[in-house]
Formats: sequence, structure tokens, C-alpha cells
Amino acid sequence: MKKFKFTIQGNDYEVEVLNYEDDIAEIDINGAVYKVQVHREIKTTKTPKLIRTKVEPSSNADVPKTRKPGERKGVGVIKAPLPGTILSVSVKQGDKVKV
Repeated sequence: MKKFKFTIQGNDYEVEVLNYEDDIAEIDINGAVYKVQVHREIKTTKTPKLIRTKVEPSSNADVPKTRKPGERKGVGVIKAPLPGTILSVSVKQGDKVKV
């Protein structure tokens, strides 16, 4: 599984985790195999999981609806090449605008 190198008081140790189940780990320290009890969980790096919440559509009747295709356009309606909301228009009344 994983290999580690430790130096404790000048002594080098090669440690390999052979098996890990529940709170018991089987490890190899410099060729000697031991079973040890782990008191805290060893955290492993995993790919995060995407959790999506269910979105319910709004039931408000007051929400304005878009026009149906083919309906006549009203005065002052501008067709935009991109969807979105126009927040400001940088022209003044009487200015000429070219399309």
C-alpha cells in the first residue's frame, strides 16, 4: 500500500503498510511484520464527490413569462444576440445609434 522511511534517534526504519482494515493495520518494519491497532483513522486522498441538491421550480404566478415565438414585438423592444439583462444603456435621448 504505502511505504515510509523514518529516522528515530539516529536509527533508520523502512515501514510499509501491507493491509489496513477497520482499526488493525499490518505493517512491515525493516522486514519484520507486525499487526498494530490504529487509534485514529488514516486519511487518504480521494477524488471529491459532487453532491447536487434537487431544485424545485418556483410556483409563483407573479413571475413574468417570456413571449411565445411569433408574437408581435412591442414598441421599444430590442432583440439582443446574447441572452441576458441589459443593466444600462450608454446613450442619451436624441443620440443617433447605428446598427
